[in-house]
Amino acid sequence: MKNRILLTLCFLFILGVALPASANVNQHCTVGFYKNHSQFLNSGPCANNVFNKDTLVSSVFPNVDACVGALTFLQLLLSPTTVCGDGSTFAGAEVILLRQAIVRLANAGNSSPAACNALAPFTNKTNTTIDDAIATDNRNLMTGLAGVFDSLNQGSCTLH
Repeated sequence: MKNRILLTLCFLFILGVALPASANVNQHCTVGFYKNHSQFLNSGPCANNVFNKDTLVSSVFPNVDACVGALTFLQLLLSPTTVCGDGSTFAGAEVILLRQAIVRLANAGNSSPAACNALAPFTNKTNTTIDDAIATDNRNLMTGLAGVFDSLNQGSCTLH
């Protein structure tokens, strides 16, 4: 019971931090969209936090597992959760989280107008969550934030 309460509180905290940065992101394309339309997998006109489909994961998320970090953004989206080991490992949880985080970043960059001010908060929250999950040996923190980002990535996708 105690673990459920702690997990619920962590989820509410994550949700509370993620939503304010989402306020001006009006593009809601999914992982599947960016897998099939990689020309949109970029930071758009945003000058800070620049990325594209060929960006190495470790250049934006430096504390991830070495295998995960060696993938490009597009490679990570195209890979199965087990690309760097079993899905129940920290590396598997990082893949789950980073798929949604990368898509969230691309949605911010492709919003109209571009939500450049959302890129740093999403990146920082993702990195902090990865660090906290590793420090506390709790991969549920990563999959919880992935669920929040997945919800935010659902909706109207107007890119073509």
